[in-house]
Order: sequence, then C-alpha cells, then structure tokens
Amino acid sequence: MANQSDSDTQITNQPKQSDTPAVRVVVVNYNAGPHLKRCMESLTQQSYSSFETVVIDNASTDDSLENALPDDPRFKLIQLDENIGFAAANNLGAQNSPATWLATLNPDAVAEPNWL
Repeated sequence: MANQSDSDTQITNQPKQSDTPAVRVVVVNYNAGPHLKRCMESLTQQSYSSFETVVIDNASTDDSLENALPDDPRFKLIQLDENIGFAAANNLGAQNSPATWLATLNPDAVAEPNWL
C-alpha cells in the first residue's frame, strides 16, 4: 500500500473554497437613504462567506449610494440611468449569476449574521 504525503491528504469539515460564490444576493435600491448602508453592513457580518452581492440602483436621486458599499470584492454595483422597476431590476441582478443560489434582500432590511 502506497503512503500518501501530508501535502496530498486534506482533512476538513469545510467545503473546498472556490472563486465561484454559492449565493448571489441581489439588492434593488431606489432612494433608500441610510437604510442601504445598514443593509450592506449586515451582509459583511454574515457567518457564511461564499456569497457575492449585486446592488442594482434604480436611478436614485438621493445620497443612498454614498459610502454604502463596503470595500470588499464580493460587493458590486450596477447603476441604471432610469428606474426600470423592482422586478426588472431583480431580474437584471440575477442575470448571468455564477452562483447556485439566489437571494433577494430589500435595502431597508438588516440580515442577521446567520441569514445565509
């Protein structure tokens, strides 16, 4: 029986990390004000880290985008020139998702740390 070196053996309770997130969180924003920042902060506190967040801004005219998105590569912003509506914006956020799962979150919601 051949011996395996320690570098060939990997024992772990965690799934292998990959560059592809398991979950895409879509947040549609329209003039959510300070609520959006609180929503984004709650997502940074998730106990599950294999996710990405896409914020679709439906042509907001307030300052809700100002400093709302964290400096984290898992968070992306799509700014629209016109308000295409809530459902269409969610569909846009879901398009071409590499993730297995899709979650939607309103910008005035705060996700508990174990939400995902």
